Amino acid sequence: MKSPTIVEPLEHPLAEFSSSIDCAREVVAAGLSWPTPYWCDLAIGWLEQGLPVDDKIVELLGAIAENRSFPQRLRQRAFAIHRRSTMR
Repeated sequence: MKSPTIVEPLEHPLAEFSSSIDCAREVVAAGLSWPTPYWCDLAIGWLEQGLPVDDKIVELLGAIAENRSFPQRLRQRAFAIHRRSTMR
């Protein structure tokens, strides 16, 4: 399955992304919406690198945390960011 162009920047560190924060959030939201764990994992990596979280991303993280078809480690990482973001 060929990946769409929107998520391809996730294969590089967040620091190399040259567009706005809003564009970066769109890329992360697309990755978190992907039905397989690869892009979700990379999107969570960008969040761990410091990309600010918005309400849409929090919702997507909650869905990943509850999706038992994803690896446990991925769900735990999503849950940790989700929990930190909802406690603010």
